[in-house]
Amino acid sequence: MVTVTSGSGSGTPDAYYKANIGGIDYVQIVTDNNGFIAGSGLGGTDDVIISASIDYEYPPAPPNTTQIGIDKGLMHNYTSATDADFKAFFAPGAYPYEIPNSITYPTGEGITINWTDGNGNNWNTNFGSGDQTGSTFTIISVEDVYDLTGTYYLKVKVQFKCKLYKENTGEMKQLINGEFVGYFGKI
Repeated sequence: MVTVTSGSGSGTPDAYYKANIGGIDYVQIVTDNNGFIAGSGLGGTDDVIISASIDYEYPPAPPNTTQIGIDKGLMHNYTSATDADFKAFFAPGAYPYEIPNSITYPTGEGITINWTDGNGNNWNTNFGSGDQTGSTFTIISVEDVYDLTGTYYLKVKVQFKCKLYKENTGEMKQLINGEFVGYFGKI
């Protein structure tokens, strides 16, 4: 997990998510002093899944708080990718959700949303049936950012709607009006 500085003091949060999930509105904003961080992660070697999240910095999270993560994959030839290649992988536009495949599941191709509810339960677009009929995911904007060490990040704003499925039970909740601003790092 990599922490990117956040909380510019401008009145507009640098990283946040908001969504209506199962009929309830949720908002989590990253500030300099509320314990939440904008995280970034990477899975794989040369074919990679790149992640951004809004997490509580010192687990376990306090009761009734939520966390969210977005995975985008697969980026091929990551080890030789330039900053321009990395940015092109996040070009504004619509992207499909990962389609669970019983033979090679998970494939890593597409978008996956991971959400932890206020009781610590995990929900994911791939749990349960993984059906995402009618779901959308759109990258609205991308901005270059460098941390204090010179590491390259993209501040990405997305809007989305999807079906989230509870781990182990497959219970489904509809997520609508989703918006996320977070940092995907070339780490």
